[in-house]
Amino acid sequence: MAKQLQPGQGEKVKVNKFALVAAVLTGLLILGSIFGEKKKAESAASVPPEQTVTVEPANEASVADNRQIVDVEAPPVNEPKADHRAPIRDGAFFPITKQDAPELFRQWGQEWIDRINKATEEAVNITASAEKCDEVSLSGFSFDRSVPKEKFSVFVDCLNGERFYYTEAETQSSAPQPTALSESLAKITDIDAFTSCEALAKPQLNFPSTMDVSWLNSVADRKQFGINVALSFEAKNALGNEVPYVAYCVVTAENTELLSIKPR
Repeated sequence: MAKQLQPGQGEKVKVNKFALVAAVLTGLLILGSIFGEKKKAESAASVPPEQTVTVEPANEASVADNRQIVDVEAPPVNEPKADHRAPIRDGAFFPITKQDAPELFRQWGQEWIDRINKATEEAVNITASAEKCDEVSLSGFSFDRSVPKEKFSVFVDCLNGERFYYTEAETQSSAPQPTALSESLAKITDIDAFTSCEALAKPQLNFPSTMDVSWLNSVADRKQFGINVALSFEAKNALGNEVPYVAYCVVTAENTELLSIKPR
């Protein structure tokens, strides 16, 4: 015989079933969460060490520290440059003797020759300190720059073709500044060379005021010891006719020499 349920018992059983289902679902969720965390830990552990990159946050303190290191870093120290000293070839200096230069002795006398020899020897030593000189090879007396018993100049040549001129006063200086002839000539522009040649040629013309220089047709040929100038111009001749001319000059660091004036 079937047991008869009391009023309210069937509803109680139904409620207990729902509670059981809820408990099961809650347990499953908890297990799923635990399993997920375990998977993450295993994945992190499986990454090789060399692939793990740690990035430190760039805060103000670390930037300041780096800046401080840069500021206190010492600049590179430049080693002092050794003084230049070119070798002096044997025979670069030969004193002037009466036996070798009797005419020079006659014009200058023993006292002046002694001064010339002393200045030449000093010039050789000075030139050896010049940056533009690779080796002192020759020295001598400059006839073009000297006037007997008034003033004189000497020269020194280097193996690389550089030439240096000195007056007596320059060889006696406590702080000599040797200047190569090439440096002195480089300071003379073509226009300067043309102008100096024009100044010498103009007074030689029949009608100086008619001189009309053609700068574009003039030439400044730079050589080792000077500048050869061919100055093109037009001027009236003795008959009053306008004629094209060329004035030939040699320009040096010391002066300008007019060689000739010829019609073109």
